[in-house]
Amino acid sequence: YVSCSPFRVPIARLAAAQAVLNQKK
Repeated sequence: YVSCSPFRVPIARLAAAQAVLNQKK
């Protein structure tokens, strides 16, 4: 799980950022 953590964290951040951008649009 530790090795997967650093990979899933940025992905979740990007998903959240995209959601915010979509809402702004």
